[in-house]
Amino acid sequence: MDVAATVSERYPGLDPGPLPTLSESVEADLHHLETERLKRDLAAMVAMDATIARSIASNMMTGVASAETTAGAIKLQSWWRQRVAQAKLATLMLEKFEADEARQRLREQRLVEDTLQLLDRWDVLVDGARLNLNMLDWHCKTT
Repeated sequence: MDVAATVSERYPGLDPGPLPTLSESVEADLHHLETERLKRDLAAMVAMDATIARSIASNMMTGVASAETTAGAIKLQSWWRQRVAQAKLATLMLEKFEADEARQRLREQRLVEDTLQLLDRWDVLVDGARLNLNMLDWHCKTT
């Protein structure tokens, strides 16, 4: 089966020449990748503010940038960066809260362990004192 013929049948207009090397492929697709990235970003902007995004898209098609479009784009970019910064701040604050909670739990655990050790020592001392009292009582009774 001829791969070039199959490619020509499936994709008319595509030149099935020799396969490009990786660097050639990246260079050739760079413009396409950039266009796709811009489309994705534009779709995100449409979700944020449809009116401004439509005006940006129409001016991108004509190649004429108006003051309104530029101001809208700046406003939208500013809004987007602010949202990203707020999300990052929220993430950092949550991480700090979790770290503080972990430190607090560790501190409480150490306090509980220290208290249990003190109680164990106290029990040993009390048991020793009782033993001494019993021995003293026995000694007093026998003498």
